[in-house]
Amino acid sequence: MKLIEMVDFIGRGPFILNYKHERIGSVYDMFHSHQGIELLFVHEGTGHIVLDQKIYAISPNTLILFQPYQLHRVYMDPGAGKYIRSVLNLDPVFLDTRLKPFPELRAYFRHLWKEHVIQQIFPQEDRMELTLLYQRFHARLRQAPQETRYEEFVIFIISLLNYLRDTTTSAVSSQIRTDHHTEKVMEWVEAHFKKRFSLDELAAELHLSPYYISHLFKEMTGFSIMDYVIARRLREACLLLGTTDMPVNSICYEIGLDSTSYFSQWFKKHIGISPKAFRNEVDDKFKV
Repeated sequence: MKLIEMVDFIGRGPFILNYKHERIGSVYDMFHSHQGIELLFVHEGTGHIVLDQKIYAISPNTLILFQPYQLHRVYMDPGAGKYIRSVLNLDPVFLDTRLKPFPELRAYFRHLWKEHVIQQIFPQEDRMELTLLYQRFHARLRQAPQETRYEEFVIFIISLLNYLRDTTTSAVSSQIRTDHHTEKVMEWVEAHFKKRFSLDELAAELHLSPYYISHLFKEMTGFSIMDYVIARRLREACLLLGTTDMPVNSICYEIGLDSTSYFSQWFKKHIGISPKAFRNEVDDKFKV
């Protein structure tokens, strides 16, 4: 289970657009994060998403914004027919410098990039602005010479940010069901992942049996509670390695592990490289 997907912004440029990628009749189930900002636009398909200790329904014509290293699980229902999506990964630092002439829009972008964001899911409802915006961007990229592609990208993002800033919805209240046990588990992990994990302690605090809460969480999210704990610790480790100069041994203890050698083995198992190599690969521009 590879939980942190590194995007090659150095080799491929400050943005990568996969436009209208289509999947038909098969399960789509992804649980991961990226070091940049990811924008997922669902053209067709239904499913649900796990994001920041909440579970949301996904419907067609919906845009979802994921912050750097923000863990998310996207599950699309194979029985609903086609799943068509556009995924845009972008380097926030590159964009931040290009937004200097627009101070208010830049401040909004920095809020989406670095701060706690209440709304990250933007249904398009009956309006076509977002669909047309993506269509025009894709068409212009196909026609643009290499030297103007970045300009097209910046123009698109300015239009998109204006759209998001002006869009107000009730999306944040559209959870899948009123049962909050799964969300309570994620909230508990958020508060305790820096300590040694105890399923019995978690179950006791929620007044449920360990078996029941484990089964319910797996049924609702598709992965185990321990997988979620690992993912949350990995996210924190990647953030600390990529955005601070904290020593590796200090990061080990910060995320609830008690052996630096084990931390290095554990990190390499899930990320593919050692903590030191990961820190070396992350460009200094991602230090915020």
